[in-house]
Amino acid sequence: MTRALFPLLSALLILPALAGCDLVKSGDEGNLEFELVSSDRVVPFAFGTPLAAGLSADVQVYVAGGDRLPAKVNLAQPTDQTIAVVTATQEGRFTLKAKQVGTTKVEVVSAAGNDSFDLAVNALARVTLLQPGRALVPESPPVRVAQGGTARFPFTLTDSNARQLIGYGPLPVEVAPAAAAAAATTTSAGLLSVDFMEPGDVTLTPLGADPLTVTVVPVSDITRLAFARADGSPTPSVASGGATTVIVEADNDAVEAILGLTGLVTVTTTTPTHCSVAQSAVLGDAVYQVTGLAAGTCEISATLGALSAATTVEVQ
Repeated sequence: MTRALFPLLSALLILPALAGCDLVKSGDEGNLEFELVSSDRVVPFAFGTPLAAGLSADVQVYVAGGDRLPAKVNLAQPTDQTIAVVTATQEGRFTLKAKQVGTTKVEVVSAAGNDSFDLAVNALARVTLLQPGRALVPESPPVRVAQGGTARFPFTLTDSNARQLIGYGPLPVEVAPAAAAAAATTTSAGLLSVDFMEPGDVTLTPLGADPLTVTVVPVSDITRLAFARADGSPTPSVASGGATTVIVEADNDAVEAILGLTGLVTVTTTTPTHCSVAQSAVLGDAVYQVTGLAAGTCEISATLGALSAATTVEVQ
């Protein structure tokens, strides 16, 4: 079943390039360029997407010219700070927090010049959650997650006119029973992390949208740990300096998928001179990015208690 997802994974990986025509926008004076930071989403936000009231968003600043050269921000502030405020500034980016519905200019001072842009803050009317899944495809109910683990739920925010909004922070999502799970105050503009503490059914009810239910199962229910090839090949390969992905799968005796492996499974490479491995949350549950460092065989292992799995990636 997993291999059927690979064509969709490959197609979705190119969407950011296809959607990129208005991701970066010049300021009013043409001295700087601005981009909404959304690296945790497969499809980034267009610049000019309204900010959800009560939430935050990060803005990357570049020197004008299209080369995406970061511009060090000396000062950034909205002209109307009853609408939004800047809560942090770091090198070439800053963080906006929306306070109330309205519009304002945001003025930016940098060593590369001064500039400004329009900011809209809209009221949040709906939070739509998707089930966690592997390789960007939400799992079909019933969804099982491991006790003691963390699952990440993709989300979208919209206003009362169904216009997409951007924002991270304390999302209005109710968790029941409250003792069984905890939704984090998200620092992501696209993924809500939920920790699962007790076995049983847990329901997540987001603002204005249908609830989702997952079943939390003991880790001891996991009887198989295995790697899936994210490109479908018997032995995936990657160029030195390039990257590919592998997926860790966990199943029970009935070969039913168990998600929420973050915090439970340990994935490492035993050949660090040839490759590095890091989790890629945006691509789904227990998806890992393998980066080729030097030609040779990259050996990767996954462990969960007494269970283990191994795979290789050829670095060319």
